[in-house]
Amino acid sequence: MPEPNWDALRCFISVCQHGSLTGAAAELNMSIATLARRMDALEASLGLKLLRRGPSGATITPDGKAILAASEPGGMLLAQVARTARALQDAP
Repeated sequence: MPEPNWDALRCFISVCQHGSLTGAAAELNMSIATLARRMDALEASLGLKLLRRGPSGATITPDGKAILAASEPGGMLLAQVARTARALQDAP
């Protein structure tokens, strides 16, 4: 099995935090359709159903909870890299 795409995992974390593709798409500045395709591709690459999507939002599955727990530390580290880079750019 290939390693999952970090951008797709970042999208997945956002969907879980917002409870919907709509909120996550707004935060990530992408269309809902693009985000849905990324979630479909992530689920296909992992061979797991991570989210139940419906008109009232997205509900995380038990498998999704396990993947979220494994993904969140990496997501926080990536955010730290971005913050560090911005701080270095702003330093005299």
